[in-house]
Amino acid sequence: VQAKMEAVMEASSEVDGKSGGAASESDAGLNTRARAAVDGGVADLAALEIVLAEESCKGKRELTALREGRAAAVALPAAALAAALHERNRLRDQHRSMSHDLLGEIFASYRLPNFRGGSGGG
Repeated sequence: VQAKMEAVMEASSEVDGKSGGAASESDAGLNTRARAAVDGGVADLAALEIVLAEESCKGKRELTALREGRAAAVALPAAALAAALHERNRLRDQHRSMSHDLLGEIFASYRLPNFRGGSGGG
């Protein structure tokens, strides 16, 4: 079994070497953990697969927790932003309405003198 694992590790190293040495850190960590599992007494390939599957599940759970934490952290500011935008739009509409009404009152208050002797209307 150890010989099989060594062959798998060598093949994996060769594939990494052919890709220009651009193996990711997680791949390197996987190879290290697999070697440690073989050297540490995990003699059965099925047991090794179980160990690696458990590590994979743990990593996925950690990623899920991080995603949920990020979503929770973003939700509150996003809700506050939506409320602020709504309030801004309401105030802008109120300002426009008041300006329109006041402009009408200003124009109604204009009195232009009539040079012919009559009172001027606006």
